[in-house]
Amino acid sequence: MNFRIGLDLDTILKMHPLIFNNAFPLESCKKKERETELLSVGFYSGDELAGYCVVIADSRKGILRPWVGGVLPSFRNQGYFTGFYMYLTEYAEKNGYRYVDANTDNYKPAMLRMLIKLGFDIVGVGETAYGDGCKIKFRYTVHAPVKLRISITDKCNLNCFFCHHEGIEACCGNEVSIPDMERLLIQAKKRNAAEITITGGEPFARPDIIDYILQYCSTWGKPPFIKVITNGILVKEKQMENISRYKGNLRFHVSLHALDAKTAECIYGKTYDVSRVENTLRLLGKYQIPFRINCTVLKGLNDNAGQMRDLIAYGVNHHANAVHFMELLVTKQQKELQGYYTDYEQINNALKEALSEYVVEKEEDTAKRHTYNIADHQNGRIAVSAYRLSCRAGCQNCSQENDITIGSDFRCYPCYLMADKTCGNALVSLNEAVSERERFLLQQDRQYANAHLYWGE
Repeated sequence: MNFRIGLDLDTILKMHPLIFNNAFPLESCKKKERETELLSVGFYSGDELAGYCVVIADSRKGILRPWVGGVLPSFRNQGYFTGFYMYLTEYAEKNGYRYVDANTDNYKPAMLRMLIKLGFDIVGVGETAYGDGCKIKFRYTVHAPVKLRISITDKCNLNCFFCHHEGIEACCGNEVSIPDMERLLIQAKKRNAAEITITGGEPFARPDIIDYILQYCSTWGKPPFIKVITNGILVKEKQMENISRYKGNLRFHVSLHALDAKTAECIYGKTYDVSRVENTLRLLGKYQIPFRINCTVLKGLNDNAGQMRDLIAYGVNHHANAVHFMELLVTKQQKELQGYYTDYEQINNALKEALSEYVVEKEEDTAKRHTYNIADHQNGRIAVSAYRLSCRAGCQNCSQENDITIGSDFRCYPCYLMADKTCGNALVSLNEAVSERERFLLQQDRQYANAHLYWGE
């Protein structure tokens, strides 16, 4: 099905009686046309006309309001009005409208459920001459797309000595419940969450919450892009099979900092079996889920070109889409970590050496990364990057690009370097938490990160 603006009035006049068994309200239409703009939207199955809707477009107030329309009998119960309202909310976002309004009668439960599911809010009740005489008024508020980063647990099966815990203060073992996650996701949909990153702790300590997020978001008209951050150890095949059914785009980020057992034990604080990660990568390949490997570079442990070369080869052999070599986040107060810091230029130089045996097809250099797109004749292409952490790219980068971080306590955490600072409770009101975060970031000194990070001096 598809929807197109520009259906001519003659076609509407012929189609309306076939839908409603009465004449189109032409005089009312002419009056409205003198007062405001009307959009005539055709509903199509391929090139065949299935229905229509005339929409009042009040650009002064920023409102789109469907007025009259319907679907031909042979095309009913096929989801055309669900598709139409999805189309209309996307049209509103692209064309600068603030709201999409809708009315329906109280005796039409399917329409009521559809509008609520699509993110419309009930904003009033009126009278109507039809049914039980009760009209329900709905409004969809258009928001700019946001990216959410949700920590679903504090727990982790590893004990990486450098972990910055997503910039979140320890939440005292809070356990996220499914009803609370549903409350957050309802708000996330209304807030136009285009991207959701699932993190922890280790998210697969709570596979039930991962499954619920994916199942719930699959019901959205436009499911968000979902990223799952994991160390890859706890993943089971049945879980991966369930995850692969997600209706939207999906990607895994697998943290892998060392391949040899001795180095891995130093980093992870526990005995580490890389074969369990390898099994996860195999499952990602089996279920055709894209993934990248993330490696935090630590001086004296995994910073030499040979180790990087081994990890790149590992990624190529397991069909990774990308391998990222990332800077360590360490502040001037974290004396115990400063000896492990390897700066971005050192990482990039070691990476160039590691890539000497590959054909680099293209290089991209941005504020956050230097990427080498390499060709491998057996497995296709893979992007390998030296990755500068956001804090080192500058505070302005955070306010413009970074995800909105929500802890397992549902508090909004605005800054990796201020783990004790929060900006509202997203469970109570995601909108207020997002607004408070924006206000907080705008008030900060743009050089805050420069002053507080350790730079290797």
